[in-house]
Amino acid sequence: MRLKETRTLLGELAVLLESGVSVHQALESFSRLGRGTLSRYADRVAARLGAGDTLADAMRRVHGGPSLAVIAVVDAGERSGKLPEMLRRVEAEVERQLALRARLAQRLAYPALCAVVAVAGLPLFLVFQGRVAAYLTIQALVFGPAVLLAVFAMRAMTTRGSSAETSSGRWVEGIVDRVPVIGRALRQSSLGSALRLLGLLVGAGVDLATAIPLVARTAPSARVRDVLSTLADSVGRGRTLTEGLERVEDIPDDVRISVHTGEQSGTLERALEQSGTRVIDQTWRRLDVVVQLLPVALTLLLGVVALLAALAVMGKLGRFL
Repeated sequence: MRLKETRTLLGELAVLLESGVSVHQALESFSRLGRGTLSRYADRVAARLGAGDTLADAMRRVHGGPSLAVIAVVDAGERSGKLPEMLRRVEAEVERQLALRARLAQRLAYPALCAVVAVAGLPLFLVFQGRVAAYLTIQALVFGPAVLLAVFAMRAMTTRGSSAETSSGRWVEGIVDRVPVIGRALRQSSLGSALRLLGLLVGAGVDLATAIPLVARTAPSARVRDVLSTLADSVGRGRTLTEGLERVEDIPDDVRISVHTGEQSGTLERALEQSGTRVIDQTWRRLDVVVQLLPVALTLLLGVVALLAALAVMGKLGRFL
């Protein structure tokens, strides 16, 4: 299920439950009034509820639903009697993730355009030399894989928060993680979102040993999933989250300090959410600097190529005259 569909499902269920409608009636109403994938999913979940399942159990058993981390929050909401409140909180977190991904796409649009212009412009000297076939070959070799990679990356970002469930998704993520600017931005954004979601689960009453693997499955970055898997193993062996963070890399020092303080003061939920927000904000500041510098660098390169092309043309004209 795509994140937008998850947001719609959670929001509509929260509205109906807050109005006094039962969970089963809310899902039946949603299945009748909705359409497409969401309507069919709600209908199947309602059928499981009619058979005696809880909402969380029904969502787990019906294929094509939200991520396991979202379902864990739903489970905690049912157990605590605060289901509408937890639905609202996880809806807000999904909304935040969607906003972050839209912001990332917006930030990278101009550098991507500059890169396209550079790739198209830098080899132009080949055209002036009469080597048009070589020029077109370079464009095909660069733009072909780039377009495919962009399509797979966008698909990974819009489905379930992760494409880790397929081998092709893992292959694409491995490539994206290695792209100098985009890879680092995705990793840091993924880490920040993971910390915030982990805080949400902890606040909902889910223990760390259960919450961390659930968050790991939703992380868009393969490296962040590896970090979370290492943390899950450490916490599963009886260590604190602070001790687990000491055994992994790629975690900023301020995050380690905040988590330690949160564990000591009993405010781990708030510490995780604040740390995640801080990591995300730092990512955007770095990305903004790159966005400002990249067009300047590419413009200089294009100017050099234009000068060389002009000199080549002038040299040919000189020989002709």
